[in-house]
Amino acid sequence: MPAILAQLRDRIEELTAMLEHTTAKASPSEWMDIDELRDYLPGHNARCTIYQWIRYDGFPYYQNAKSYYFRRSEVDNWLIQNGRKR
Repeated sequence: MPAILAQLRDRIEELTAMLEHTTAKASPSEWMDIDELRDYLPGHNARCTIYQWIRYDGFPYYQNAKSYYFRRSEVDNWLIQNGRKR
């Protein structure tokens, strides 16, 4: 019985390491500028469309001087809530 538990422990550690490696590798940068956002959006929308979403539709953004920044998780949530699919 102790040998089986040791094998299970080793296997769990191995799977945990694989999961951590995969998660770190697959998760893209959380922040995007407007050009990265355009590439990320399903229709590669024009800048003016994104600016309209910001102004009229409550699109989530952060502004530093004249630059806009977007958090990927908030964009995903907004797309889901507004019926736009990624």
